[in-house]
Amino acid sequence: MNQQMIYLLENAFWYSFGGCFLALFAYDAFHGLIDALSLLVTFIGNRIYNKSGGSDV
Repeated sequence: MNQQMIYLLENAFWYSFGGCFLALFAYDAFHGLIDALSLLVTFIGNRIYNKSGGSDV
């Protein structure tokens, strides 16, 4: 194996490692965002429901 091959292999390793890390981070952030949105929708929905004469829960 020459130096170029080792360099390429190292780069491939770090890129795949970084890619996995970024994907996990994005996945986590995406789910956090979904959770926050659903909480917000539930909160607003309850406010509207209560304003329109629904019973207070």
